[in-house]
Amino acid sequence: MLRFAIFTIAALALGGCANDRVVGGALIGGGAGAVVGGVATGNVGGAAAGAAIGAVGGAIVADATDPRPGVKCVRRGYDWYGNPVCFAVAVPADYHRGDYVVYYQDGGVGRRFFGY
Repeated sequence: MLRFAIFTIAALALGGCANDRVVGGALIGGGAGAVVGGVATGNVGGAAAGAAIGAVGGAIVADATDPRPGVKCVRRGYDWYGNPVCFAVAVPADYHRGDYVVYYQDGGVGRRFFGY
């Protein structure tokens, strides 16, 4: 029983991550891993090992599926008819989540890049 408590505390420690998404993934993965490990082995040690492995897997999957920031319009303007258009957009760079790369529209003023 002490071993189960230690592994449960270790699984909850993985829950002390950066955001709620990773915490939820770790808790869901830990719970599912404990059920599968307990059913597969029939003892507390298997449930504890399943909880630890499931918590790590759940945290990794939750972090990997984190939604990335969207496209931002950095240069707004109006076309010939007075409709708002976006002439330059900043999209997230692939190498770092916080950086943005700016792409400019080449072409006439009347062409729409994005409809806002």
